[in-house]
Amino acid sequence: MTTGNRLLFIFIATVLAVGLIFVLFPNQEKEVKKQLNRLSQYASKQQDEPTLASLAKSAKIGQLFADTCTLTIKNPRLEGSYSRKEIMDRITMARNAFGVLDVSFYDMSIEFPVEGRAKALLTMRLLGKLGKEKEDFADVREVQVDLKKTERKWLINGVEFIEVLEK
Repeated sequence: MTTGNRLLFIFIATVLAVGLIFVLFPNQEKEVKKQLNRLSQYASKQQDEPTLASLAKSAKIGQLFADTCTLTIKNPRLEGSYSRKEIMDRITMARNAFGVLDVSFYDMSIEFPVEGRAKALLTMRLLGKLGKEKEDFADVREVQVDLKKTERKWLINGVEFIEVLEK
């Protein structure tokens, strides 16, 4: 093998090794964003969504949360520690109130205060058709989401709606 071929082989092997590392060990921030994007995808509801699809999404939402999760929502007042099942039930009830719902997260900033913990501050936008009258609904909230890493998976263990002061 000539020196040129050897260098080419080493270069290709290095590029493949680095690429493999990125695939097998993704960036923690990307993992957290992926979990939050899954939450927005599962929480959204299409028009005339079948009941089984809705139940499947609720089950998938439950898999994103830790066994217990702390919720802090000022209006409507909903504060305390809830089980995964209770959170799934509340999200299912909220989704059922809508004919159509689009949940989007923007301006995500993610910090890792200690190993195995993450705090995400984001803007949540809700757009949909509410109730039988299909009344237009829109809301934007600042939300802090706390996550913990368990078994190589980031799970949500705290959600707080941040009060934004208005002028």
